[in-house]
Amino acid sequence: MALSGSAYTSFHRHRLVIEWSATQSIPNNNSTITAKVYLQGMDAYSAINAPANNAGSVTVNGTTKSFTASSSISAYQKKLLTTQTFSVGHNADGSKSFNFSTTFNINATLSGTFHGNKTASGNGTLNTIPRAGGVSVTNSGFDYGGNLNFTLSNTVSSFSYECKVTIAGNSTTSTISGGSASGTKSINIPLSWATKVPNATSTSGTLTVTTKSGSSTIGTKTASFTIKVPSSVAPTVSTVTTAETNTTVSAVLGVTTTHIQGMSQLKVTASASGNQGSTIKTYTYKLDGKTFSSSSNSYTIDFAKNGITSGSKTLTVTVSDSRGRSASKTATVTVLAYSVPVISDFSGARSNNGKGNTVLVTRAGSISSLKVGTAEKNTMTVTLMYKKSSETAWTTAQTGTSLADITVSSIAVDSSYDFMLQIKDKFNTSSASLAIPTAFTLLSLNEDKGIGIGKLHEQGVLDVEGESYFNGDVNLGDAGRLKLSPDLYASQGGGMDFNNSDLVGINGIYIGATRGGQDPANNDGEGLLFPKSGTIIPEDGKIDRNGTWDTFRVMDGVGYLNSKPVFFENADILWSGQSYPVANSGITPRTALNDCPNGWILVWSDYDSDTGKANDSDWHFTFIPKSHRSGGGIRLMIPNTNGDYGDKYIYCNGTQINGHADNSVSGASKDVVLRQVVAF
Repeated sequence: MALSGSAYTSFHRHRLVIEWSATQSIPNNNSTITAKVYLQGMDAYSAINAPANNAGSVTVNGTTKSFTASSSISAYQKKLLTTQTFSVGHNADGSKSFNFSTTFNINATLSGTFHGNKTASGNGTLNTIPRAGGVSVTNSGFDYGGNLNFTLSNTVSSFSYECKVTIAGNSTTSTISGGSASGTKSINIPLSWATKVPNATSTSGTLTVTTKSGSSTIGTKTASFTIKVPSSVAPTVSTVTTAETNTTVSAVLGVTTTHIQGMSQLKVTASASGNQGSTIKTYTYKLDGKTFSSSSNSYTIDFAKNGITSGSKTLTVTVSDSRGRSASKTATVTVLAYSVPVISDFSGARSNNGKGNTVLVTRAGSISSLKVGTAEKNTMTVTLMYKKSSETAWTTAQTGTSLADITVSSIAVDSSYDFMLQIKDKFNTSSASLAIPTAFTLLSLNEDKGIGIGKLHEQGVLDVEGESYFNGDVNLGDAGRLKLSPDLYASQGGGMDFNNSDLVGINGIYIGATRGGQDPANNDGEGLLFPKSGTIIPEDGKIDRNGTWDTFRVMDGVGYLNSKPVFFENADILWSGQSYPVANSGITPRTALNDCPNGWILVWSDYDSDTGKANDSDWHFTFIPKSHRSGGGIRLMIPNTNGDYGDKYIYCNGTQINGHADNSVSGASKDVVLRQVVAF
């Protein structure tokens, strides 16, 4: 490489010479070449007498310029024929090679020989002009709040380098002088810049290096990189507060974190916020193994509807932000065990072996203890009432808190009486009834009215107290009717045999309700029984308890055949939210797979991954049968748009649904989310 050069051609005693020199412009990336053409005599006999002007030309880098001059020279003379200037642009990297030449018509006869056009030519390589420096990022994938590290190459000490970082609309510039451009350089990226990417955990950025010579721009080079939102940038849940919204409960317990099983309605309010621009998208509330999802920071949990049991419970509120990151906070909720008042014994009899006019009543029962701290909030009120069976008005024998035996006097011997016991707490009242017949007598004759057996006659032609046995048929005439009391109870082993006749005109058959309390009919021994093939029913009417029976019962809106659910009153939504789902999603539907009539229906919809919003469109439903409880992977293809499918891979163990990391990777899979799990 050079900034000057020359070439010549010889003839007779002479030379045609071309010489060049160059100056360079760094900002313009070009060189100015000055070319000079000479006619030179080489010895004492080299004089030429040719005064006429002759044509010549100079060519540099393909550009030709013409001139005229005479060929007359004296011996040893080096005569300048012309000086020409050329502008030569360099390549983008600053390098340049070029050709140069000159042609001149000598137009003279020397020593008997005519000499016309002579040409001298050559080529040269100019000094490389420094150009824009290069740049490379050395730590792509660093975090906001950290440094972007990079190196510059092909730097020139007289240059300066403006290094501009641009990320999601934010930018900053740092200028580095060429004399200090070696080694690794760093630019800090503020953590606050993460606010420009509220819906993602990473984004791309650009580092642009502008090389300058003074105020002139030489060129630019760029490098791309990835920057991440630190894992520490997550949403926060600052407070979780609870409030009792069942005013009946709060009126008894007061303002407290203690609540009542089967009655409370717990309003949970969470104060949560995103971080560095993110927003809260979903709230998940978990209590007593039940999970509830909402887009609101407030949710009311109905204890009765959701089967919240008693004890000290951990309430967990988990929020998920627009970046898909989550945070949780817990609170403790105390749930007091509660059941309606129980009457375990209510019996009575007339004095004097059933012949007297006083009745000794025996009572037993209880209410649930509801303590807040050491203070008992529940109280019991016991009321005993009685009336003649033929009358409607009740007389109160006692009201208070005692369940001790009590003697009620002035009970006429010739009338039957109804006694009623009520045990009342702060919320409910339980009642039981007791029938006291007239005073005992083996036979009572009431002239012109009827006969009493085991009691004094009160009504009808035949008035019987006690068990009766008939060794033969009891026939009712066409006008006769068998009337049953409002509640007909049959002890275990008893029953009614209608001998293949129809049972008509029944207001209802109540199964599982017993005197003195409640029975949820939660076992196969209570319900409608249907014999299976081979079941033995002996002629004496005693059921073969060792036989096999099909049983049918309904409890809380769920129908059970042989203890297995066969229908729901409603196709309950067991879980709702929005989830890809990914690994360890921990989606736990409120009812296990095996406890549904047929299984689960998974409800999917469209999802905008860039905004974090689930859309109520492109719905799709997939079915998981209750027989699938192995936990093995399930491959699902969920339609997204025409001809496009989201490929989902999930795991189901019968109580929980988890996903796979691939469910949130590809474009089609990212555009579909699970919205609900429905019992089917």
